[in-house]
Amino acid sequence: LKGFNITMMPRGKKIEDFITQSLPKVKLNKLQPTTIAGQTAWAGYVDSNKLRHQLVLVANFGNQKGVIVINAQAPPQHRTMLSDYVLRLRSISLLSENDANLKPSEINPKRGFFIRIASSLVIDDYFLFEDVLKNLLSSDNPTRSYHYFVYVREPKEGSQPSSRLEMNYPRGDYLNYKYYLLTDNGQLSEGKYGTDQIQITVESVKVDDLGLYLASPSYCQQDSDCSYRSNFCDVGAFNPYHQFITPWGCGTAQFQGFGPEIELKQSLGCAGRVELKYADIRCVSNTCQMINPTPACK
Repeated sequence: LKGFNITMMPRGKKIEDFITQSLPKVKLNKLQPTTIAGQTAWAGYVDSNKLRHQLVLVANFGNQKGVIVINAQAPPQHRTMLSDYVLRLRSISLLSENDANLKPSEINPKRGFFIRIASSLVIDDYFLFEDVLKNLLSSDNPTRSYHYFVYVREPKEGSQPSSRLEMNYPRGDYLNYKYYLLTDNGQLSEGKYGTDQIQITVESVKVDDLGLYLASPSYCQQDSDCSYRSNFCDVGAFNPYHQFITPWGCGTAQFQGFGPEIELKQSLGCAGRVELKYADIRCVSNTCQMINPTPACK
């Protein structure tokens, strides 16, 4: 993607007039009118070599309309990747605010898979990575939008990181890694998916109720499912799976049942970090729980 831009449109303004006056880099005369995700749109190649493509999409943002402009560009050797992207534009779905805030535990059914991704491309943008998955693993029914949540698994040994950022997830090459996947796509099955540039191998996993493990980081069926670790900003008793979301903006660590680390450090008088001491970790009523946890200076 060369560029992505959203511009809000004043109420009562005619769409074509607004685009002409406010978005001079958009040349509607070179684009074809179409409909994408049930919304007014224009799309087309903007050069004779078909190496640059532009999409203009009108969407609702609450009570106001906005114009989304997506520019895509490819060098000659990657022409097929651009054409594949253009073909998939008709499968774009616009999420409502409720969809965007959907929690993994709320999707139904909860189907878990193991996936391996191999690619000649390097992507370190999580949102682009997420869009790749949604497009390549989408169903044959373009009117239905399924949800895909990606997870990584902590190793059983050494599962007590000294920092909440020391977790098992890729640092900068998201399309060359192995993950677990939670989805409500009932049509997804084992097999190989992808393009010449990206290959995704989808496998079933021999874990009872894997979808429940992925949907809730505290879910368990036996004591061995649980360990003391950090689940991004939360520290406590969890199963080995945590959702792969780049850890930004979460602030201080939160200790399960005891609140933020910064307050515990002050109350305990810790010069360094804080940890939870415990007698044991067990699976109680399908929930990982620490037995007699006590915060202490590390």
